[in-house]
Amino acid sequence: MPYHRIYLDGAEHDEFGAQKGAKVLRDLIKPYTRVHFYESPGGHADHIEERLARGLEWVFDRKIRTIHGQ
Repeated sequence: MPYHRIYLDGAEHDEFGAQKGAKVLRDLIKPYTRVHFYESPGGHADHIEERLARGLEWVFDRKIRTIHGQ
């Protein structure tokens, strides 16, 4: 069975609790695929550029841009 690369993220203080669902999904699919979850600081709409860059870099396994602090 081929593995897919799946990237999930959620904000630490998401106003909608999206990070909770992402963590549950991660735990459910982890035995079947390669999955990564990143929990960013802040709320639902915070750090969008950084979160998008991290996700693209993980999915494509290459640097897209310089992320501040890394």
